Amino acid sequence: MSRIAGKQQLGPRVVTITVEGRSRWRVVGLDAPSPDFPNKPEAERHLHRELASIPAARRLQERSCLRCGVTFKSQGFHHRMCERCRSHAEI
Repeated sequence: MSRIAGKQQLGPRVVTITVEGRSRWRVVGLDAPSPDFPNKPEAERHLHRELASIPAARRLQERSCLRCGVTFKSQGFHHRMCERCRSHAEI
């Protein structure tokens, strides 16, 4: 899980990496490893192609948290509380 602007990012996304002193882009969060791409648009096209091939039942869906009601990206039916509420529930 990564943090961007104070928010946790779940699911498939494009990230910047440095390889031999050069910036490259890679898709993370998919089942199969991603190749490195020389620019972000190519990595985003790869991400969209891969997401289109995922069956609808396995895609992230927006749900309302059962505890606080905030909308979040759910990983499936088993994932019904947002990360904030889940972290409080585990204490």
